[in-house]
Amino acid sequence: MDKTEFLERIKCSIGEVLPKGEELQWELTSVMKNNGERKNGIVIREQGQVIAPIIYLDSYYERQEEGEEFFTILQLIVEEFKSGREEMFSVPDVFLDFDTCKERLFFRLVNIGMNHELWETTPYLPWNDLALTVRYLCYEEEEGISSILVTNKELERWGVSWEDVVKKARENTKVLFPMKIMSMEEVLQRIVPDMPKIPSLYVLTNARELNGATCITYEEELWEIAKKFERDIYILPSSIHEVLLVVGGSDFEVRRLQAIVKDANNTVVRPDEILSYQVYLLSYKTGKITVL
Repeated sequence: MDKTEFLERIKCSIGEVLPKGEELQWELTSVMKNNGERKNGIVIREQGQVIAPIIYLDSYYERQEEGEEFFTILQLIVEEFKSGREEMFSVPDVFLDFDTCKERLFFRLVNIGMNHELWETTPYLPWNDLALTVRYLCYEEEEGISSILVTNKELERWGVSWEDVVKKARENTKVLFPMKIMSMEEVLQRIVPDMPKIPSLYVLTNARELNGATCITYEEELWEIAKKFERDIYILPSSIHEVLLVVGGSDFEVRRLQAIVKDANNTVVRPDEILSYQVYLLSYKTGKITVL
């Protein structure tokens, strides 16, 4: 069966395996993710529930194509629903009020042009040629985090200004997601223990190594690093999760670095994880980051 048929079959069959005795309702949904990528999912909620976790179905379709039994897939979806419901239990009430959720607001850096549809409903803060959106951190677990994008609807519901939201996100982001810098040698030694040293090349991310490219907006901290090296630093956006720092920019050709970024985006990086095709320069004299 094709994906459309699979999704409809999920919708028609999921009620057979959901917990009995609960007033549950469900619907298929298509969610716009980063860079305009869309994912298919199903939302299962109790009647009257405002916010409920989305269970994405594209990976389950792939498992079905690989031979997984359909009934097994239904059971897995229900298990994911139960797990997500427990984690999201306290979120709806909290997210409805600015004062109760403001300490968990944070920035996420994304591409402006590749998210043009998003800006019809979502405010953002420009940063060079990129954009900072604000999200609410629902919960953290070993595998990752769950967060909700703050849109114009939330601003209206909360009765606060965009400036108020930006102020809290600016205060929280560095606390919730502190910067982490590793030499490329450290990173590669996870894969190849005897990897030789690669001087002047570092990976910048956050402590969770998730959406860590936002750390390039921690300009004061990055300036301190540049001043220690007494060299300019090229910033190569390898994905939304991390960037590469090349110390001593004058020794490298800009076109070569731009070609590296372009090639990586076109061949390695997932479309929804591309941050930018540009190369940025951090001046150790001024601390300013500019697009090259």
